[in-house]
Parts: sequence; structure tokens; C-alpha cells
Amino acid sequence: MLSKVTALKYVSLAWTFFYLLAVLLGAPIFSDIVSTAALATALTSVSIVPAFFLFPSEERALEVLAFSSDSNPSAWESIFISTSGFALLASWACAAVHPLDWDRWWQRYPLPSLFGCFAGAVLGFLLGVLRVWLNNRSASKKTKPGPFATGDSSGGRFGHYTFDDAPKLLGILFAEFDNLSGPVIKHFVPQGNQNVEATFCFTKHIVIPKASMLYNSFSLTIKSLDCKVLMFPCGLDKEEYHRGRFTFDMVFIVDMTSSAETMYEPIVQKCAEYLVDLEYDYGFLTNPTYRTQLHEMMQKMFEDLSKKGESVIEVHLENNQIVTLYFKLCPLYRGIEPPEIDFHMVPMFIREVELTDRLIEKMDVLSQKIIPQIDGIKTVREIAIILELDPSLVARCVRNLHFYECVSLVPMFLYWNTYVATERVHDFYKNQMEISDCLEFVKIQSATAEDGSEIPMPTPEFSDVFRLYLSMKCGKNLGKWMKEENPRAMGIDEHRLVQFGMHHQFLRKLSIYPICIVNPGSNSLLKACNGKTSLDELSLIHNVAPHELHDLLSESEKFEFVMK
Repeated sequence: MLSKVTALKYVSLAWTFFYLLAVLLGAPIFSDIVSTAALATALTSVSIVPAFFLFPSEERALEVLAFSSDSNPSAWESIFISTSGFALLASWACAAVHPLDWDRWWQRYPLPSLFGCFAGAVLGFLLGVLRVWLNNRSASKKTKPGPFATGDSSGGRFGHYTFDDAPKLLGILFAEFDNLSGPVIKHFVPQGNQNVEATFCFTKHIVIPKASMLYNSFSLTIKSLDCKVLMFPCGLDKEEYHRGRFTFDMVFIVDMTSSAETMYEPIVQKCAEYLVDLEYDYGFLTNPTYRTQLHEMMQKMFEDLSKKGESVIEVHLENNQIVTLYFKLCPLYRGIEPPEIDFHMVPMFIREVELTDRLIEKMDVLSQKIIPQIDGIKTVREIAIILELDPSLVARCVRNLHFYECVSLVPMFLYWNTYVATERVHDFYKNQMEISDCLEFVKIQSATAEDGSEIPMPTPEFSDVFRLYLSMKCGKNLGKWMKEENPRAMGIDEHRLVQFGMHHQFLRKLSIYPICIVNPGSNSLLKACNGKTSLDELSLIHNVAPHELHDLLSESEKFEFVMK
């Protein structure tokens, strides 16, 4: 919010500007001072006053209002510009009826212009909101789903992440069959949500069905409430129950706007199985002692699944026994086959994750060794050499991680590589969310002071990042590019810049393919140089740096090189 002094200064300037503009466009200079002043006040109120609450500083306001190429206005700033522009244009357009000889009361100056001012502001606001919505919708379709991980080698990885395609969890209810009242709700979360109770009214005869329908999954769509109901009714037969049977159901209610509600089905069934075991062994559902604990369990499950897609719940039972329940959403893959992993590819994490001791203990021995080595720098073969493993085993583990959308694969980072910008960089320029992620990711993470302490680095300017992407061109490898552009002077880590660009497809790596122009005979290297094997692959096979191998092949004068 701008200061009062700055606000007063710009209100005065704006009012004077609009007053003089009205006079220049034909308003009376002296005879209708009050009318012209009212029009100037209306235009100032609509197009200037909101800026005082919207912009954090005077510099930001001037940058956006001057349509600077570096401004990148936010959604609300774009709506403000649209509102102000339409208010001014509509006020000027409606002034066209002033000189007409219709002799109507509403023609009298400045009524048409005032009407145009406020009507234009409303129209501009609505169009601005629509434009922002369309841009966000278009950007969400073009961007790859899933958050982009920091890839920090010292930070946590592989654990806590959210799914973009998971439907919203609206509520959880626990119902059972009461011998006097029939199907009833015993607990539901969140409290005060009338839709949860309304859902039960629609579905109570399915939630607590006949005995023949127990232990089966059911899904029901209620269009009037915009929700889908997922159920797994259960029943236990014991002599101590009234009528010899206890029937219950833990029901999950999810948003119907997504087609991925089946992500919750394993959790619904798993929850039902947990409750069956707890009731059978400890009377957890029918013993009044545990009634409060059941509601707390549902509340924690609802909050955890909504926020991070997983929940760990401890149930405290008699004799100080503790039973731990684990729930986790699983994404839908619909049979997508992961790619074959080349040993020269570099795996990098693409989800914000946390590598906890508990998570490591749940992994197999191979994953426990490989996952901490994935830092976005080492190739599959290099990881295998460090761990003294067969590269095919590492590739199999990485392929599995790729299937579950934990890692992506990028070419190995070398200063000898050549990168070029792709058409996707234009979409990047318009996507505010990707811009924010990029600026946070590509900055130099920290610097070391003389006393050994870490100094946090500032976020770089988007104009510098975007210019650096565009400056990567054919014929200029990364080493030459570094000397010319010096990105570290701008607070930008060139390695992370390339990583982000490759992952989001703003950049494309050009590979060199040697072609043998003489008879290869029985020489395996000459046979491999057939235009299909890249220099990177050959350098890994023969354990030679790519630039050294390129120099050796060039000096032999037996090869031609194609870059693609």
C-alpha cells in the first residue's frame, strides 16, 4: 500500500490531468467548473485510487502503469489496468451525445460521461477477470503437472508431495445401523458441513445396505450436491451384538469435478479393513471409551489427506497398546509405460519431497543406496560406479521412480554441451506461476562468508533469466556462453538454469553424432560412428570426456559431425 503523502500527490496530479483532458476534449472551461470537477473526481476514483491499495510501492506502480517490459503484472494488476482503461474510454465515448439536439435530460453534461465512466469500469473489471481466468486455464493446460522440486543435494527428497489430479475431499462420515432408528450418522467431519448430512439422506440405504452387499466397494454421484460418495460397508457377526450383527460404513465424500475419484477407493477399503480388525479385537467402534478417539481419527485423516495426500494415525488402546494406521493417496497412471533408461541420462527429482528415516526404512536395500545419490548432476552410470553396482540395476530403480513421477530424465550437464531455446519459452514468459518457480529455483542458493556461515542470496530478475534463455544458440557451447554472459554475476546458477529449462522444455540440447567416412572394418568404435550414436554415449562407453573424444576423432580426419 502506498503512503498517504504519495497517494495525495498522485490524486492531485491525476485530478488535474483528467480535468485538463476534459477541457481539451471540449468541456467548458469556466461555465461548468463543478460538472468538469465531478467528472475528474469520478475518473480519479475509478482509475487511480484503487492503485494505492494494490501496489506495494511507487516504483512498482509506475513500472506497471508505464507498461514496462519487465513489469509482468499480476492478476489483480491486470484487472486494475483493464478497469481503468475501459472507464476512461467509455467516459470519452459517451460524451458523443452531449452536442446532439435531442433535448433529453440525460444529455446534460456531465451525466453521459459519468455513466460511461462507471459502466466502463464495471465492464473492464469483468473482462479483466475473464482474461485472467482464460490465461490461467491456458497456462494450466500447457504446464506439466506436478510441483518442481528444488533438487538440493542437501535437502530432503522423495516423500511428501501432492497430486494435482486428486479430487478435493469434501468430508468423511461414519455411519452404523441403529437397532431402533436404522442407518444413522455417528460422526462426521468437517463439523458444520450440511452437505455431509444431506449426502447421507440421499445414500443411507446404500451406505448401510443388505447383508448380501457388504464388503463391496460402491460409488455414487449426487449431481445436486456436486459430489461423489465412496463406500465400503462392513458387518461383523458376534453374539454380544444386538440381533447378532454390527453393520457400519466409513464414507468418503469427494468433489465430482474430477474423474480421478478412484484414487480414494483403496483408502476407503483399507480404512474399512482397519476398523474391522480394531472392532473385532478391541471393540473399538462399539466401546464408548473410544468414541472420542474415533472422531479425532477422522478429523486428522481429513486434514492430512486434504493437505498432503497421506496420513499416519496412532490409535491408543487398552493396556497402553498403540496401533499405527497408514493411509496414502496413490496417483493414477492408466498404463503409461516408462521409457528405457540410458546410462548417460541424469535423473533429477521433480517433486518437493522429504527423505525421512521412517521413509528410508520402508525402502528396499537398493533404493536406500540409490535415492540419496540422485542430485540432478550424476548420470546413471556415475551413480553405479560410486555405489559399485551394475548400471542396469540403477537404471531399473530410476525407471521405477520415473513411472511414479518422482524423477525426470535430462542429458548430463557439461560445459561442452550446446543448448538452444525452444518455442515453449514464449509460454514461459506468460506463465506467472512458472516464472515464480523458476526465479526461486535458478538463484544461487547461498554464499559462504569468511566466518564460514551461509549468506542467503537474493532472487534474480526475470528479465535476466529470460534473456539468458534466449541467448543460448547453436554454435555456442555452454563454456563460451558462460564467458560471454557471466550469469553468476546476476545471482543465477547456470546449472540450475539449464536443469529448469530442460525439465520444462524451454531448452533443447543439441547432440553431436560422428559419422565414419571410411571403411570401419572390424573396429568397434568406427562401426558405432554411424550417425545414430551420439558423442555423449560414445564417451561414456569408452570412459573419455566428450570434448577429448571429439578432438581425437577430428584429428583422425575419418569422421564428419552432425549436430541435431
